[in-house]
Amino acid sequence: MERVISFVACFYRFISDPAFQDEQRWVKRLIPKLAVLHHNIWTSLRFIGGYLTIKADELFPGHPIIPLLVFIFFAITDWVDGKVARFRNVANGKWGAILDGTADKFFVIPVLWHYGSHLIFTFSLVVMSIIEYGGNVLLYFLNKSGKVRKVNGQIYEHLMIGKIKFFAQVVLAILLWAIKCFAFSWMWLPVYLNIVFGIITVLAAFSVLCKINSGNIKYFADSLTMGNILCGLAAIYIAKHSVIISAGLIIIAAVFDFFDGFASRKFGGSRFGPLADDLGDFISFALAPAWLMFNIGVPSTVVLFYALATTSRLVHFYFRKPVAGMFNGFPSTACATFIASLILWGSQKEIIFLIAIVLSIMEIIFPLKWYHFRKIAVFPPYIKTSIYLIFALTGIIGRTSETISIFIIIYFILFYRPVADRIWIKIYAQGV
Repeated sequence: MERVISFVACFYRFISDPAFQDEQRWVKRLIPKLAVLHHNIWTSLRFIGGYLTIKADELFPGHPIIPLLVFIFFAITDWVDGKVARFRNVANGKWGAILDGTADKFFVIPVLWHYGSHLIFTFSLVVMSIIEYGGNVLLYFLNKSGKVRKVNGQIYEHLMIGKIKFFAQVVLAILLWAIKCFAFSWMWLPVYLNIVFGIITVLAAFSVLCKINSGNIKYFADSLTMGNILCGLAAIYIAKHSVIISAGLIIIAAVFDFFDGFASRKFGGSRFGPLADDLGDFISFALAPAWLMFNIGVPSTVVLFYALATTSRLVHFYFRKPVAGMFNGFPSTACATFIASLILWGSQKEIIFLIAIVLSIMEIIFPLKWYHFRKIAVFPPYIKTSIYLIFALTGIIGRTSETISIFIIIYFILFYRPVADRIWIKIYAQGV
């Protein structure tokens, strides 16, 4: 088990740390051999990668592993061309940068159409295609007219947001291949896939906007906050018709809430961002769960108490900001997510009734402290990997709703400050 954890931790570091990649012996031996070909040649291979992947799927219907291997090979060329360019000590240049982005789009978009057309809305696929291909055309003409902001005389092409977008597209394509290969079927699958696809489409749009002017990146966090608000409003509207969908939307709103905080810390935000974030938290984690509980028969006094407790918490921290990385009182996002997950896996309303009271009280007992989940970043790799494996195993063994409930319970116990200080933080400080 320790070897598995060590391998996963090493793999995670490899894909996230270019410097760590360059330290590997096999990378040092491989890149000089691959550098025989110019990095733009490696980039150009991706123009035919999507077509060959689809063709392999059509020619070898009984051997689905063949198109997967073809797809992975061409996906790796995106890593190879960058390594080769750095080995040759040459910059991509004006056309190299445009070529790289264009090749990515011609490679991955056709594969997403091929494997995702029966699960993802055609409208969504069309919108992403327009953004990806149309964005490249727009950038070309704006660049010629001198209206694209440049860095050191070059088009602002290599943004982290673009790399994240391409990586997410590749992972989604492999996931769609697996769904087709194993004929996997689940009621919620199209919903989750379309939400993920929508998030990737937002990433694609911001990738184009930030290439026009890198300052537009500050609105990225706001767009995720809007996703939180829209999910909360939709959860309130749908609660009367389907408590299951409403609960699912609250959980999705929590995902948006997590990532808008990450995006704000990473890329900055507009001056309206904090206000919009508080509004989203009020709608998605105070009003929506309260209305949802009311619709499943939880007594109105409990519903009102939960709504008032969550609202008072949000108002308190609007005027008095908490310590960074720490929650005073149990966070409202976790409370709403836990309640929604219990509803999803069919808990009795009496259980939800009791848990709602407990959570409402714990929200406003501010001397109780929990570390933010991002605190996990400072833990040693094997500890982080252990936590990730626990979540992965619960996802494999149980349903999604049960996994979320277990996730909140683990967070409640292990990130409670007295427990974390005694066990997790102490272990990290000792370097064990």
